[in-house]
Amino acid sequence: MIRHIIFIAFFFGTLISCMQSEKTASNNTVGDITLIPLDTIPLFDEVHTFQFHFFRNLEINKVSAFNYPILDLSVIDLESGEVRQITQAGEAPGELANIAEPIIAPNGDLYVLEQYNVTRLHIFNEAYEYKHTIRFDELNTRYFPELANTHFQVFKYGPNEHKLVFSVEDLLNSQYNPKSYDAYGLVEFILNIEDYTISKPQYFLTQDKVPAIKKALSANELKWQVMTPNFTRGADHYYVMYQTSKLAFKYDTLWNLVETYPVSYQYPAYGYAVPFKEIDDTKKRLFVERKLQYTNHTITHTGFVNNHFLFTYRKPIREEQIPESGVFDREFVLHAINVDDGREFDLLVPPNLVGFKFQALPGGRLAITGRVNEESEDRSLFIFKVEFG
Repeated sequence: MIRHIIFIAFFFGTLISCMQSEKTASNNTVGDITLIPLDTIPLFDEVHTFQFHFFRNLEINKVSAFNYPILDLSVIDLESGEVRQITQAGEAPGELANIAEPIIAPNGDLYVLEQYNVTRLHIFNEAYEYKHTIRFDELNTRYFPELANTHFQVFKYGPNEHKLVFSVEDLLNSQYNPKSYDAYGLVEFILNIEDYTISKPQYFLTQDKVPAIKKALSANELKWQVMTPNFTRGADHYYVMYQTSKLAFKYDTLWNLVETYPVSYQYPAYGYAVPFKEIDDTKKRLFVERKLQYTNHTITHTGFVNNHFLFTYRKPIREEQIPESGVFDREFVLHAINVDDGREFDLLVPPNLVGFKFQALPGGRLAITGRVNEESEDRSLFIFKVEFG
């Protein structure tokens, strides 16, 4: 049984302070983010050692977790420590054939989105009993291409309706050709939560339609490994980050552009790019993708806390520092923009927060996964209060 414990750690608090002191002095206008430790929830016990965790339902004191490739999606109750398995691997409705992300909908239902070669949305009620599956491959592919590297959110729209918003990557056009820049955008549609019919689908904000982004694109070179937009919603606006732009975009709820914010990256990218014609060899693609991913700013997560838009990116490294194979730990940077005055803040994340993910919580808090220390492989969920200044 996984138990909830209070986190008191001088080591971790000291580490966060030390990491801030290493910040590159490339822009003195960027202030510091301070993370104050509040709590820790271990995500392992004698039986369970989950590899992937999702926190969209932390407000009701539960965490979704699953192992890959086992795909045994479970819910951990943070108060009692109870672990309840919801799904198993399989092709049947409610079963998972690939990696998936769960999120709690406004009515309390659990939505589980599968990606890649099997694209389905499974819906469970508040008791985690299976209700329905939507197969995106059976819908209009103009609006519902195969999903990959997708971010999605669910909002209340009207009586018995939810609005679902996805960032999408059209796998048929997304890589190794000049049209790849047209393959990334956002999809939204309205879901009737009584009969599960879909209405008002829209596919928009492709990169070539955003002038500030189009200027950064080239018809001859591939410069980014993934260009899927990252977005979040806060204070009745959407905030979007594209991999290809040094701007953050603010939209109203109808996706009209309201404002842009310059982003002052404290850790520079190294500008690796490769001509499309030079990556036809599939044997070379893996290493090319690693170079594209590790030398450039790769946005990974977004959130909104106390009128601050937050996003994380991998700290770029030089091409010669990249091993040709194998997994290696990467450093992440947490960056924040005050949406009222445009002031910026950042933090080089402590090294034990490997595979950095965060979830914004009420009360100016962040939930972050990581290891208890650098030597341990056991993961825990850390709760921090976040301060800017």
